[in-house]
Amino acid sequence: MSRKACRDLFVQNFKGDGFCEWKELDSLLQDYVELLLKRSKSTNLISRSQRSEEAIWRHILDCLHALHLINPSIDDTILDAGSGGGLPGIVLAAALPSSRHILLDRRSTTAEFLDYATATLGLRNATVMCAELSRTVLESVAPSLITMRAFENVEKKNPFQILPIRNFDWLIFTTKKNETLWMDRAAQPQLTLKQLFSYDLPQKNMARLLLRFTHT
Repeated sequence: MSRKACRDLFVQNFKGDGFCEWKELDSLLQDYVELLLKRSKSTNLISRSQRSEEAIWRHILDCLHALHLINPSIDDTILDAGSGGGLPGIVLAAALPSSRHILLDRRSTTAEFLDYATATLGLRNATVMCAELSRTVLESVAPSLITMRAFENVEKKNPFQILPIRNFDWLIFTTKKNETLWMDRAAQPQLTLKQLFSYDLPQKNMARLLLRFTHT
């Protein structure tokens, strides 16, 4: 069901320069699903409750919604902070072959999987970095966009505290219940909410949000 929803979403909304053809993307994503399922048996890439093909495709569907707020001609360097198993980093790298993608994670075991996955899938536009998100990383990468997903502990940690070295945007995946928390964190003179996109996932009674903030 979720795989078909991915196809329908992508084919109906995303085509043209900068986007992968669905036939190629579908093949890449299916290979990625198999890699995640295989490696999750020995590495805690995804929770036990999510270790099924349907559940992973639902995560991929969530990631593909980010394309509503991404412009391939402008967002040429995308940094996925806390990439984990590659959701959304690998998904976006596959969907946007003309953009440069940096998959950042501080855990060496996770970075090792990301290296293996990007090489196996042939994603030459993706680079893996094993590090914390920091000013040093931003200086070396110079991203146009930073994506952040599965980061809901906003009360204790604020990624926006890292001062920008150049103009770039943040694309935050969150839930409706945490919208206020993120807006409070972003209540800084240099940050402005640029775009907001809401959507639902199949079989999930939860409103999802994408928040795109820009430095002014």
